[in-house]
Amino acid sequence: MKTLILIGSFLISTTAVQAEEKDKGYYYYGSIYGAGSTLCALVNDGKIEKEYAAKFLSDIVRMFLDDQELDDVFPYIENAYEGITKEKQCEGIYD
Repeated sequence: MKTLILIGSFLISTTAVQAEEKDKGYYYYGSIYGAGSTLCALVNDGKIEKEYAAKFLSDIVRMFLDDQELDDVFPYIENAYEGITKEKQCEGIYD
């Protein structure tokens, strides 16, 4: 009986850690995608130059990727960057 309780507690704690990593990943995905989308809108409205937007977003992504504490969310960051660069409203901005 004690063994079952011990195994159960390990499974619960592992699930909680995985949920926290996903939440953290979703946060960074949203941050990159949201920033990229905002920058595209500003370019399309003529408020900023596309070169500035492209450099700004790539600098943000690079800053996150260089942070070793974010190793667990690298895929989320990379997926967000790839996703926003393929958005129709961002055509020609992040080439």
